[in-house]
Amino acid sequence: MATVIDGNVSITSNIEFNRGIWLVSTTTPAPTTTTSTTSSTTPAPLTGPFYGNQFFISPRPSGSYAYVSTDGATWYSSYTGDTLCQYRNPVAYGDNAFVMMCGNFTLKTADSYNFTSGINDLYRIMQQVAYGNGLYLATSWNANSATDKYVYSSDGIEWTLGTLPEAVASGVVFLNGQFIVPWISKVFVSSNGTTWSTINTILLGALAYGGGKYVTAIGGAMKYSTDLITWTNGSGYPVGTQVNSNILYANGNFYAPLQYTNTLIYSSDGINWSQVSLPFSELWSGIEYNSSNGVFVLISERGRILRTTDPTNWTESTFISPDGYGIGFLAVGNLYTTTTTTTSSTTTTPEPTTTTTAAPGTTTTTAAPGTTTTTAAPVTTTTTTTIAPPGTTTTTAAPGTTTTAAPESPRYSCEIVGYAGFTPLYDCVDKGAGNGTYITLEECQANCSAPTTTPEPTTTTSTTTPSSPPASPPASPPASPPASPPASPPPSSSQE
Repeated sequence: MATVIDGNVSITSNIEFNRGIWLVSTTTPAPTTTTSTTSSTTPAPLTGPFYGNQFFISPRPSGSYAYVSTDGATWYSSYTGDTLCQYRNPVAYGDNAFVMMCGNFTLKTADSYNFTSGINDLYRIMQQVAYGNGLYLATSWNANSATDKYVYSSDGIEWTLGTLPEAVASGVVFLNGQFIVPWISKVFVSSNGTTWSTINTILLGALAYGGGKYVTAIGGAMKYSTDLITWTNGSGYPVGTQVNSNILYANGNFYAPLQYTNTLIYSSDGINWSQVSLPFSELWSGIEYNSSNGVFVLISERGRILRTTDPTNWTESTFISPDGYGIGFLAVGNLYTTTTTTTSSTTTTPEPTTTTTAAPGTTTTTAAPGTTTTTAAPVTTTTTTTIAPPGTTTTTAAPGTTTTAAPESPRYSCEIVGYAGFTPLYDCVDKGAGNGTYITLEECQANCSAPTTTPEPTTTTSTTTPSSPPASPPASPPASPPASPPASPPPSSSQE
């Protein structure tokens, strides 16, 4: 039995010799079927006005309406519930949801329409909230006093109390893969939201990161740094620049609206800054960019909103607050439903065919899949080639004809090879091709044997018996062995 591996198919063959013929039986196993299932999750926009990539504005203190827009021009109000969002209400987008901090409770929405409340452990005014590395994190302050407490959550509903290295009264941002809390002449940084490191630096204001640089607005100047430690002043911005909102990095540029002015400054490297005029002056409180449609939105604390797709040319949006309380913080994000698509594929390995390759000139038959093929071993033909003596002519038969070889020349002869007493001993001697009497050794041996009886010797008048047999046998034997050996040994060469 032999096993042959053909790709992924194991073919078992039995080989046997039966009645002078080699038989090969090849058995192919049943086809192999493999089924694989692949599941993929695809974001799908929600229906109605509260869907897809959108801007989200949290309620103003004591307000109960959030505001949603996809293009920054048309805004929809969304009722957050009977519980009013008191104090400051910072908002952050993360993990397919917006989360607002409303004092000692939180509101979370995955569709900008339905809100779920959570409780945090701080009955304080929440300063700011950020999302990164799977975590929401919010800092707080209490009656204008610093605190080392903050809260964090993985789902925006259940919150855990955390402790900073020192008491602070500032916000938090998530930049360059880490949470950053600036305070006085140092910053606290953490990648997981629970373990913090302290970096000694200068007093920092609003922070942004992009193009390998951190940018801050502090002390009437725009500064940049690559490590949060060493800071250098930029150029091109108005003297005494003050930024009350966040600093935005989008499309390879930094953007910052200047407080109580109609000026927006921007920079591609964080070093050299340019200015553009806005339609009016305001206490600007937030700027964001919707990457899905290329729209920028700029808001003020008094509820005025500007939008544009070209940061050098802004237009005011028509906005009316349903409850007259204005607006809070601005965020942008993509709200989507989760659509799971399952794809199944079946792969069947076909049965291999069995091919018997016969000797040249014969017909090859391929067995149908799944059948058992019995193949006779090829017939082995032995060809004997006789080299003609020099001077002879060799003729080669044309293809397809039958060539009959000439009979072989006799080469074996039956000769006397010795004596046993007076009885000669015969055996077959190879005389060379053409010099013998028999063609094969077997034929010679069949006809060359000692007689079964020895005849009586002939009486002679000689008084002397030869002392020894002749020195050599006759020069050549007869054409064929005699019917019986001579009656007596040949006489000696002399007599008395």
